[in-house]
Amino acid sequence: MSDWTEEEYSKLSGIKDLPVFEATTSNLNLINDVAESINWVTSGKVTEIKNQGSCGSDYAFAATSTVESAYAIKNNREPLTLSAQQIIDCSSNSIYGNKGCEGGQFFYGWRYFLDYFSAQDSNYSYKGTVGVC
Repeated sequence: MSDWTEEEYSKLSGIKDLPVFEATTSNLNLINDVAESINWVTSGKVTEIKNQGSCGSDYAFAATSTVESAYAIKNNREPLTLSAQQIIDCSSNSIYGNKGCEGGQFFYGWRYFLDYFSAQDSNYSYKGTVGVC
């Protein structure tokens, strides 16, 4: 793929027309009072490492993990462990576009979260196979 054009690569990735962040004086002023570095793992804002097994569900874990950490950071508390299995089972259709254990896109998982409540992993645990939503 090293000799592909950007257009050829973007067709493969499925990511299209993402806005480009441009640094301006107004949005850079928002980050003046931020620490030089933060380790979110040692701060307790990241859940443990998970094993997807033979199911191609990395997109589901990417979707849940980012929401878990964002929630923990925003609310200054321990992260919840959300259900990756719910993303696998419920965002695998023509509305969201993921493909169960055959792969998907984390942003389709986020879209599902915008439309539906996310269960915690303790209530909808990971099976590593496609189930019924």
